[in-house]
Amino acid sequence: MLIAGCDQQSTPESTPDTSTADKTGNTTVADQRGSPDQLESAKSSVNIVNDWINNAIISAAKEIETLSNAGDAFYNTPSEQTLEQLKNAWVNAHTEFSKTAPVFSLAHASPDLFYSLRQWQNLLDAHPVQPGYLDSFDVYTHSGIVNDTLLSINAETIRNQHQLTHSDEIALGFHAIEFLVWGENSNRDLNLFIAEGNDSSAAEKPENRRRELIRLLSLLLLDDFQLLQSQWQKSTQQQLSRLSPLSQAQLWKQAITHFWQEYSVKQIANNDDDIHNPFSGQSFDEFLAMNANTLQGILSLSATHDTSLYSQATTKKLSELITEFQTVILPASTTETTSSTQLDSSTDEVPEENKNEEVLADSADSTLQGQREKLSQDIYRLLNTGV
Repeated sequence: MLIAGCDQQSTPESTPDTSTADKTGNTTVADQRGSPDQLESAKSSVNIVNDWINNAIISAAKEIETLSNAGDAFYNTPSEQTLEQLKNAWVNAHTEFSKTAPVFSLAHASPDLFYSLRQWQNLLDAHPVQPGYLDSFDVYTHSGIVNDTLLSINAETIRNQHQLTHSDEIALGFHAIEFLVWGENSNRDLNLFIAEGNDSSAAEKPENRRRELIRLLSLLLLDDFQLLQSQWQKSTQQQLSRLSPLSQAQLWKQAITHFWQEYSVKQIANNDDDIHNPFSGQSFDEFLAMNANTLQGILSLSATHDTSLYSQATTKKLSELITEFQTVILPASTTETTSSTQLDSSTDEVPEENKNEEVLADSADSTLQGQREKLSQDIYRLLNTGV
């Protein structure tokens, strides 16, 4: 599946050798010695997480392949049906890919050993995109790669354009595809993917270049993820296995904790409603729920026995907190302005009953926001300390 145009500079470096390394960042990993019970518990923990991650990677690879096929089908036969199939394939692929997020957090648990995972994440899931770098945006109707006919749409060129001068100049991965498919208002019309005419210049029209770029990016995404999958199976897992079971368990615990901190605690604290999937229509709450499901899925495998990650009692408490967290995720506002709540034409004042409804809605939103902040932090503290 490799594309000949892939350049070496854009491909993550090989994973560092770990034959003499046994550290997580600047902190020495857990003592490799331990009682038989501790070692057995650590092995159990490692097997639990590895099995879950391996299944997540396999599932994501399958959905990304479906996305690549959908991109190809839409390029060849643009229609409302193939466009809808493409959108559904993107959502499914990104949802499954999100379950692999703890893998990339290994790079934060041990930068010395797993720095290359951060590079892979940068190719697959870099965000947020700068829309005008990719395509027309707002009043900039001729901006971006799509409209720059001096740039050929091929693997080598597009890889070279990825983060060419700045980190938000994103030309690869899920979110570049997302913007191209949905557009800035999340409802790009089919006619923006089809240019009339059969002459030689038709291929250079932005409508056709947009569709061609989607196909290419979908294929590059599949190529990159399959390379990551191969590295995980043949290299990264081997690196982990060179460490003691206790060290491996500690690394996974740190990675899972970092994952929750980055994808929940920080997101909620900053109220980053549009930081991850702003164009595809996925709400901030759905994003939070997706990550809560990932954490719950990992924990559910260890719920029946104590492990060196979390005790049975801690796992039970975490599960309860996550369930409660999912029930208080701030719902989308239902106080949208409709024709029945227009301003009075003579006074331009909002009716008093509408003001009261807005105040009540704001108060409820504030309460729920506080609840989910507290719960996400409680989960983080329990992940971090186990008590």
